[in-house]
Amino acid sequence: MEYIEDDKAQRLVDVFPGVGGQVNVAYHHDTNVITAWHKHEFQTDRIICLKGSFKVGLVFDDERLVWLYASDKNQQVITASAGVWHGWRAVEPGSIMLYHMSTFYDPDDIQKAPPDSFGAVWFPEDG
Repeated sequence: MEYIEDDKAQRLVDVFPGVGGQVNVAYHHDTNVITAWHKHEFQTDRIICLKGSFKVGLVFDDERLVWLYASDKNQQVITASAGVWHGWRAVEPGSIMLYHMSTFYDPDDIQKAPPDSFGAVWFPEDG
């Protein structure tokens, strides 16, 4: 297991080696940080909130934007299949996310777009 810390979050990487793909845990302290947008050609991401809450956006091929809210009171697995743009921000400070990536992280399998892409409104006061 590896520990990585940056401006976005603190992460435990490859928590369960050998389970296929990679399992990571991210601690998000700042509700003003947006981790968006990105998509993968091959990788599928599965996200669940362990503590706090997250606003999660998914953008499909037809550019339809869907907002989902994951929290420790609303346990659900959110799946961002390969080819689906996705991103999130913590709604509560100290939120914790566990995410499973179907493959090990490959920087060549990621495309990125700015947070304001797709007409996204990340904060209620912006809408």
